[in-house]
Amino acid sequence: MPAVPAPAWRAPPRSAEFPDTDRLFRLGHAYRQGTGVPVDDRKAVELFSAAAERGHAAAQYYLGLMYAEGRGVPEELEVAVHWFEQAARQNLVEGQFYLCLSYALGRGVARDRVTAYAWCRTAEKRGSQDAKESLVEISKLMRRREIKKAEQLAASIAESLGARPPVLLDTPSSARGENHPDSPS
Repeated sequence: MPAVPAPAWRAPPRSAEFPDTDRLFRLGHAYRQGTGVPVDDRKAVELFSAAAERGHAAAQYYLGLMYAEGRGVPEELEVAVHWFEQAARQNLVEGQFYLCLSYALGRGVARDRVTAYAWCRTAEKRGSQDAKESLVEISKLMRRREIKKAEQLAASIAESLGARPPVLLDTPSSARGENHPDSPS
């Protein structure tokens, strides 16, 4: 009797049916939302993981959310922060904002208002209204020297991001990292 092949979602990076990370991400998002398929958080995590490991910024962000919410995986805030940071460093505004919140609230990392402020400033400069509002609240809890230090850190972050435009979640193909293997050279 011939062996039954494993479903494609179990090993997406090697599957010919999923040649690029955008497809992995979109399918993961479909399973997370239940769009055209039943909601299956474990499948979503597997697909987001495959795309995230290959540098897809939106997949990194959503994988962080899955770990933060304990959907499809045990809640692991430290892992969530790791993925938010990966997305943030690819200029994904939502990743930057969630990294800000993580530091502001001490969820998955030690509470650090300077770092929280810096990531909120980074997201705010890229158009996040949520970050703008959070920045006001965080700054109320800080001393002037802390704000100065946070502004310096934000400038350093901005410099490390370079002139790359912010990545937006509403355009999956734009959520690829700069050195993404599926990006045209």
